[in-house]
Amino acid sequence: MSSTMDTVPIFPVIFVAFCVSMVIAFFSSRASGLGHVPGPFLARYTDLFRAAMAVIYSDREINLFMKLHSKYGDAVRVGPRSVSVLDPAAIPTIYGVKARLDKVF
Repeated sequence: MSSTMDTVPIFPVIFVAFCVSMVIAFFSSRASGLGHVPGPFLARYTDLFRAAMAVIYSDREINLFMKLHSKYGDAVRVGPRSVSVLDPAAIPTIYGVKARLDKVF
């Protein structure tokens, strides 16, 4: 007795799932409003960039951010909805009482 599930090839299912996830990542990246913030290409669409860098730079994360800031400037996109800011003048804008920015501590 063989069921129809035994005859379904797995590669097309994985391929379709990958394509759907890429389309979702693309549109969520566009919806975040951070398109103008420079950063690594992979960081625009997925948090896999931060995950990979966390493994590579495990105890030296500050080194990673310093390299990114030296390459991209004071504001660097590190995820689809995450930005690292180096400029101290931006503190009142980000953390001010009237600031309308989402913060993650």
